[in-house]
Amino acid sequence: MFSSLMRWLGLKRTTVRLRPSRTLLLDMSYDAAFDRACEGLVSVLGGTVRETDRARGYVEASFGLTFSERIACSIERVDDAHARITVEARRQIQAQPKEESSYVDALADYLTSR
Repeated sequence: MFSSLMRWLGLKRTTVRLRPSRTLLLDMSYDAAFDRACEGLVSVLGGTVRETDRARGYVEASFGLTFSERIACSIERVDDAHARITVEARRQIQAQPKEESSYVDALADYLTSR
């Protein structure tokens, strides 16, 4: 039904693009992963941390002025010695959304290097 309505209206199906992200399993405690994410956002990427919430496991930083990008890190406990972290790029709306982010890749590389 929906596809016939779309054809009747002359609309084309659009592609949904997800934000660039990477999920990592780290060999460190939750608190160590949280601290390392905060440190990496500032010292490696040169970002400005805008929001931190240790209890919720959330950190967000921003970069640049034009087409600024934000990087959000969601940290969760796996066990006492491991944490899972998702690093996600968030950008303003652009005509051609990017599927990759050098910021996400650089922070992921930093988080996994020890």
